Amino acid sequence: STVSAVAVAPVARADITAEQVREAIDQSVAYLKREQLADGRWAGWPGKEGGVTSLSTLALLSAGVPADDPSIQRALAWLRVRRLKDTYTVALQTMVFCLAEPEKDRLRIEQNVRFLEAIQVTTEGSRGTWGYTTGATEGDNSNSQFALLALHEAERVGIAVNRRTWMLAKEHWENTQNEDGSWGYKPGHAGYGSMTAAGIGALVIVSDKVFEAD
Repeated sequence: STVSAVAVAPVARADITAEQVREAIDQSVAYLKREQLADGRWAGWPGKEGGVTSLSTLALLSAGVPADDPSIQRALAWLRVRRLKDTYTVALQTMVFCLAEPEKDRLRIEQNVRFLEAIQVTTEGSRGTWGYTTGATEGDNSNSQFALLALHEAERVGIAVNRRTWMLAKEHWENTQNEDGSWGYKPGHAGYGSMTAAGIGALVIVSDKVFEAD
């Protein structure tokens, strides 16, 4: 028999300089500022008011835009008068308030934390997760990671989170990891990269909270 070998050329990877990274961030910041509407928001998805605005504001803050920047201040003014009602948007709004002006928005941060604690799913099979809406009996790992990130940021600015919330979340992520080490969108689903990254981040957060040093 004849065995044939196919040589596979290595993938070429060019070095990326720090200057190129900074330039890409600056271009992204400029784009988001151009897309911001006059009233301070960004156009979003129907039924998810505040989600894209919070995410865009969070991106600007994470890119180093200061809280007193006019774009951030317009976005904050718009977000402060919105009472959001689902996990995704409330979590993102909370992260914005925590990173921008946490002392000014402390009451709203605490209200959002209590909301997220109250809507954590406790039904068998989804215990410790979060779904999209209030009263959800089934959650998913995407909403759950957003909730945990928000609660984590809230504790970083001094808002205590109920220990039971952390415990239930920890049990969920530990018990639903696939045999190959991954996580999918829901327990039992095939794993993929972004949800596995979410699972790792979630376990880092909850383990730190549950096993916090005395």
